[in-house]
Amino acid sequence: MTRQHAGIALGLLVVAVVAQLPTVPAHFNDWADNGAYAYSAQVIRDGGMPYRDAWDHKPPLIAYLNALAFTVGGETYWALWGLRVISTWVTA
Repeated sequence: MTRQHAGIALGLLVVAVVAQLPTVPAHFNDWADNGAYAYSAQVIRDGGMPYRDAWDHKPPLIAYLNALAFTVGGETYWALWGLRVISTWVTA
């Protein structure tokens, strides 16, 4: 990676963090979709299966990604927020 590419990547990371600032865990709503995703992730981490042990009408990838975030960052909303930042950064 050249120095220019590293600068662009860092700039995009800053943009991703700024874009996700309105969703910091202090503003997290357990009753919104995020709470359902977090619950499904907890069920998966406890050995459960999507659609059998925790129901959601969306495809299960978000629950598995959230379970991964919980595994890496602990079962906190900050771990989920970190996943959002990384997802925004990767897709920028």
